[in-house]
Amino acid sequence: GSFTYFRGEKLKFGRSASTTRPPDTTWNQGGPTEVFKGEANYVAGNNLFLTGRYAYVKGGFFLTPQGGLDTKMIFADDAGIARGSWYEYRTDRPQSTISMDGNLFRGRNEIKFGFGYRLADVDSTYTVPGDGIATTWSGYPNLIAGVTAWNQVTGTQGKYMSAYLGDTISFDRLTLNLAPRWDRQSSSVRSYSQGGNAILSDLLPDLTGQAADEAIVWNSITPRLGVTYALTEDRRTMARASYATFASQMNAGQAGFFSTVGSLRGVYFYNVTDTNGNGIVDPSEIAGRTCSVDSPSTDCSWYGFDISNPANVSSPNHRIGDYSTPLTHEFVLGMDHEVFTNFGLSANFTWRKFTNFNWRPVQGVRSDDYVQLGSVSGSHPSIGSYDVPYYGVAAAPANRTATEYVDREGYSQRYWGLEVAATKRLSNRWMARFGFSTNDHREYFDGANAIMDPTPQLLAGPVPLPLGAYPNVDGGPVLRQTSGS
Repeated sequence: GSFTYFRGEKLKFGRSASTTRPPDTTWNQGGPTEVFKGEANYVAGNNLFLTGRYAYVKGGFFLTPQGGLDTKMIFADDAGIARGSWYEYRTDRPQSTISMDGNLFRGRNEIKFGFGYRLADVDSTYTVPGDGIATTWSGYPNLIAGVTAWNQVTGTQGKYMSAYLGDTISFDRLTLNLAPRWDRQSSSVRSYSQGGNAILSDLLPDLTGQAADEAIVWNSITPRLGVTYALTEDRRTMARASYATFASQMNAGQAGFFSTVGSLRGVYFYNVTDTNGNGIVDPSEIAGRTCSVDSPSTDCSWYGFDISNPANVSSPNHRIGDYSTPLTHEFVLGMDHEVFTNFGLSANFTWRKFTNFNWRPVQGVRSDDYVQLGSVSGSHPSIGSYDVPYYGVAAAPANRTATEYVDREGYSQRYWGLEVAATKRLSNRWMARFGFSTNDHREYFDGANAIMDPTPQLLAGPVPLPLGAYPNVDGGPVLRQTSGS
């Protein structure tokens, strides 16, 4: 038996500092993580070995602004520079895990089996400093008021159960691997309260949401098949092939959007005049203003709630439709050859196809609802001339904040990779390694509804620039932007 205790803490002062985020608007990050783990190993006989584990992770962290929560925040002045303070973020993410694994050796068979259970909670809170109004300059003294009701925005729980059974069967020059795996993953929404904003209590009231147990569930049974064969009696040349299916791991907060409270809620008021010259929007400067579904878009906009029923907690603003468990299908072919003693060559080719993607489009909106609104053309020294069309929804739905969690029909990704290596093992006092790899990862749209807004996602202002998003082109490369710090 064994027990492990671990405590680690990341302290970062001035996170997100930049030319547009001066010190008062940066975060101080902290929050220790503690891990408690117990393990027991038991030899049940000459051929049976069992391992049981339990672990608890006390996770979470906070991002608190150096400017404090008493000073108001300005998202950006006319030069695009933040001022005042910034919002605070706190999250608590405990996890409990229990698992059991076993190995049984019998004749030419090595049987592996096991099961696991994990519970992961996520509770997160945002706090906008001051009175909850975020100011943005729009040609001072003209201002934009962002009246927020952020506060607690997630209270979710992820539940994971899995089991597997596998057998490695050894013959003379042939080894076979056969194994199925079962996974059940779910995400639930817990009941929690979210404070509103008294400045706009009719549109941003205090809300207490209802729980939604296992709102999203992924079930999967996935196989693993493998074969290794020695091509020669001396075993100096080995060939390998395998096929496996992997289920994606569900985020514990996957169903967070399905809360009857909603998430970040807010209303923007445009063309606000800074009457007292202090550079920020005060409640008196937006007194008497309101927003409705019939308000001109130049006066106001809203997000995170149904403006026709802002106090709704009887049913979620969003909807869950037909969906599947995202899967990865993988084939691997490989070969190892010992050229001479202590020196070998190896090569592996991997092919993957990613299917069953889910997404959350606006309810009732698909690609055929988009029309071309215009195009952006010009030239740039880096890329030459360009002419890129952009699109928009022809007729906006009545509730443009309502989304639906459904299958992304017709969308898939394909990956292939090649790796080669030469290894001189340590002998005669020297060793060496050489390696080379290349890969190609692309996305495909089979049908119009596999894509929503057909605008290429490399468009940023007057010049196409990478934004970290996919290019939105059939057969285009899959791009992922790094996140965090």
